Amino acid sequence: MQKTALVIPAHNEENRLDLNACLQLLADNPGLVLCFVNDASDDGTEKMLRRFTESARGRAYLISLARNEGKAQAVRAGMNFMLKEMPDCGWLGFWDADFSTPAADMPLFRAAMNSCPDRTAVIMGSRIRRLGSSIRRNFLRHLLGRCFATAASLTLDAPVYDTQCGAKFFRRTAAEPLFAEPFLTRWLFDVELLARLRAARGPDALVRSAMELPLENWESKAGSKLRLADFIRAPIELLRIRRKYR
Repeated sequence: MQKTALVIPAHNEENRLDLNACLQLLADNPGLVLCFVNDASDDGTEKMLRRFTESARGRAYLISLARNEGKAQAVRAGMNFMLKEMPDCGWLGFWDADFSTPAADMPLFRAAMNSCPDRTAVIMGSRIRRLGSSIRRNFLRHLLGRCFATAASLTLDAPVYDTQCGAKFFRRTAAEPLFAEPFLTRWLFDVELLARLRAARGPDALVRSAMELPLENWESKAGSKLRLADFIRAPIELLRIRRKYR
C-alpha cells in the first residue's frame, strides 16, 4: 500500500473508540499512519490515545486541541499536521472515531486509490443500501439524511448521493488547498470541501474529480453528537456555503 495518512477526530470517545480496530488497520495496511486529534476531551480519551500512540512505534500520532473546536476544525488540524509530517504520502483521509465504517472496508478504499484516474481528487464512502451490503441506519436519520442529500446536491449542482459519510480520502495535491482555510461550519464541512473543489476546478469538477465508493458495511452507533437541531440549521448552513463558493 502506498503511504497514506488517516485522521481520526475524537471528542470524549473513551468508551466508543475501538483501539483494536485501529490496531487491525495498522496490521492490514503497512503504508498507513494514523493521526488522532483529541478535541479537548474531558474524559479519559487523551490518556488512552497517548498510551496507544506511544506503543505504535511511529505509526500513530496524537495532537490535542486546547479547546473544543468541533469535528471540522479537528479534521482540518489533523490533515494539515500530516501534510507536514508525511511529505511523501499520496493520500490523506479521515475516519469517524466510532468506526461506523468498519476497518474491514479499508480494502475498498485502498483498491480505489490504486485504480482511480489521476484526475480523481477525493474518494468518498457512500452509504447506499443495496443487495450484498449491510447498511444499518435509524429510519428517521435515514429519512432526514435523504432530504439533506437532495439539498446538498442542489447546493453543489452535482448528483452527490452521500456527502456526510465520515470516511473520505483526498489525493495529496487536492488536500493541501482544500484544508488550507478554516471552515464556515462545524458540521457541514464535508459539503464545504466539495464546494471548494468545485470552485477551484470548475462547475463540472465534482463529476470529474470526485468518486463515491459504495460501502459494504456501515452501522449507526450510539452516542452520536448530531442532534435534530443540526438538521434544522442545515438549510441556513448550506445557503452560507453556496453564497461563499458560488
